[in-house]
Amino acid sequence: MAIKPYTALGLQTTHLYVDGRPDVGRNLELIKQTLEGVHYTRLEYPVRLVCIGEAAIQTFVDSRDDRDHATNAREGLMSTTVPGPETDFLGELARRNETYICGQLRARDPEMGYDDKYFNMLFVINPQGEIIAKYHKLQTFGREPAVVPHDGG
Repeated sequence: MAIKPYTALGLQTTHLYVDGRPDVGRNLELIKQTLEGVHYTRLEYPVRLVCIGEAAIQTFVDSRDDRDHATNAREGLMSTTVPGPETDFLGELARRNETYICGQLRARDPEMGYDDKYFNMLFVINPQGEIIAKYHKLQTFGREPAVVPHDGG
């Protein structure tokens, strides 16, 4: 089966500062407006893949502010999960626009068994709005407080 031609987009939006989980909605809304604006450009091929830049949703606030990792994982900005409210929002966007969406969140992963650790994770959402893949970053840079799967308990 041949794959029909399609357009893939690297969506680099402005990262609006967030100080807590409610502020994430502003960045999601900006991603939504930008993505839906692309569909009006009448590109030659349909947009079937959208990749959102790292930190587009939450920014790098945890790297800048030196917030306590465990507190952030339990109740702070990084207490979200994949799937979770952000990926639900993007899943609806994927359904409405019939596209795959790749994105990144710093989030807890209950499957890993920790309530007090969060990971830098990539996810892929299909055109039906379902998460079909997630990947944990395996190496972080010095200022990045996210942990990696082999950090252990």
